[in-house]
Amino acid sequence: MTAETLAKINSYASFDGLTPRAGATKLRIAAWNTAWLLKEKTIHMRAYLTQEDADVACLSETKIDRDELQKLENLWPYCATKKGYSGTTIFSKTKPLSVKDKIVMPNAGQKLERLAGFVDTFRQLPPEEQLVSYFLYRFNTRAKNKGWRLDYFVVSQALLSKV
Repeated sequence: MTAETLAKINSYASFDGLTPRAGATKLRIAAWNTAWLLKEKTIHMRAYLTQEDADVACLSETKIDRDELQKLENLWPYCATKKGYSGTTIFSKTKPLSVKDKIVMPNAGQKLERLAGFVDTFRQLPPEEQLVSYFLYRFNTRAKNKGWRLDYFVVSQALLSKV
């Protein structure tokens, strides 16, 4: 990744000018890999987002049609998707100042060598809190606590102290 590309991504990742919800002192961002929005997962997701009282919710693998999202009221949804495949949806309680799309964080591998100055926030947690984000259903890996990290929440060095 070139310095120019990194600078561009960092400028897109800026929170300058954003205002948290009324009376709040922090902007709360929640993330959820939905792997399809099935009814049973939606129930858990809603409980999680309600509990977190997120200002912004980032959902991956939604497979939602962009036209369906426009029907939502009191939220500002943005969806990047190829019909029936993956899809990232971002909900915001406040209308965004601007939206940038087609930004990709490169696959960094197990050692995260290609983060180009970004920090994996999950790895800043104490080791006993470092969980996994994916389990294979087929081999009952959840019960065996044998999972993988597929989802990452990375921030620039400048934002790390705000996490």
